[in-house]
Amino acid sequence: MSKNNKIYLDTSVIGGCFDDEFFEWPNKLIEECKRGLFIPVVSELTESEISKAPVHVQKVLVDLLKTIVMYEKRQKKLWNYLESIYKIKYYL
Repeated sequence: MSKNNKIYLDTSVIGGCFDDEFFEWPNKLIEECKRGLFIPVVSELTESEISKAPVHVQKVLVDLLKTIVMYEKRQKKLWNYLESIYKIKYYL
């Protein structure tokens, strides 16, 4: 990932993956997030709404959260490395 391209995903994007009329665009965006082109940002409200959705919709969010966690782990490793070299402090 070359940039911090964060993108906010709301309930309609995640649920839209299964919409007959619009499924193409949200699914493409979700795949781009999984490939690291974008860092998905999801609010607590979106998480709450999706928790009441059907299981197949919840699975989309769970997979996205894995992407977010992997990104955060990479960031933490980078900052730990920089801290060890430059003696700087940064808290994620």
